[in-house]
Amino acid sequence: MIKDQSTTLDDTSIACHDEVVVECDVEQAANVKTWLKKTMIEGMEAVLNVTDEVDVPVEVEARIATSWGEGG
Repeated sequence: MIKDQSTTLDDTSIACHDEVVVECDVEQAANVKTWLKKTMIEGMEAVLNVTDEVDVPVEVEARIATSWGEGG
């Protein structure tokens, strides 16, 4: 379980290559999306931007859907 001040995430449904699929209650979807984007950006910035020599921008796309194959 991953806990944040605003979000409790009980289960990551699937992580595959460069995708993370999370199952959550509809009411939590917006908060989970915000938390996941923030977490992914901070995690990759810590890896990619270890020195001050290069600043590699990290971009994350996230969407809320009712199934993995929906849209996007």
